[in-house]
This record gives sequence, C-alpha cells and structure tokens, in this order.
Amino acid sequence: MPSDKFKSLVKLIQTDLITLADAPSLMKFYFTPINWDLVDLSNITHLPQILKIIDQSVEFESANQFLEQVKSTAKAAQIPLQELFPVLRTGLTGQSHGLGIHELIELLGSETSKLRLKELLKLAHL
Repeated sequence: MPSDKFKSLVKLIQTDLITLADAPSLMKFYFTPINWDLVDLSNITHLPQILKIIDQSVEFESANQFLEQVKSTAKAAQIPLQELFPVLRTGLTGQSHGLGIHELIELLGSETSKLRLKELLKLAHL
C-alpha cells in the first residue's frame, strides 16, 4: 500500500480509534476480502429499488459522479439517503455503518469499488 493511501486510511479511521489495538478491525475492509452479511440490510424498506439504482450506476468514472447519480435517482424515487448509504457502505466494506461513501470510493479506487458493488449485486441476485 502506498504511503499516501495509508495516511488517508489512518486519517479516515482516526475519529473511531480509541487505542492502536482498534486499528486492525477498522482497516480490515481495505486489506481482506469482504464477507457480506445481507441480514444487516433486511430492515431496509427500499432495498430492491436501491440495488437497481446501484446496478444502473455502477459503471462510474469518479466518486463524485457515482454519488451524484445514485443520490439524484434515490431522491426522484423518494428513497431516503438513510437507507441508500448503508447499502452502499455494505457493498464497499461489508458493514452498514462506518466511513463516508465518497471517502471509501476514493480510498479503494474506482475499479475496486465497482468490483465490490457488482459482487454485492450478484449476491443479491441482481
């Protein structure tokens, strides 16, 4: 991992660090394959619609473009961002809570982010 990426990762998790012992679990999403737990998403009312929005938007060039597209589509469909973001975060990290979506995509890179979101869609049978 390049030092600038590592610095960015540490900066992102810094507010959640209590001791250095917390760092491995907070950084795990970057270094290890994701074990998605779709049960965490079972309380998302608009999950099928959100997955379709992701499927329609997954071929993005930048984090900004992707976020603008999914947010505007969700808004048009009257899907609250409080439902959209946990699904996106689960696709990127395997956890519904945590870091910001834009920061995650920037840190992981567009290609890795696309692959992870596509894998989530595959697991959800889309």
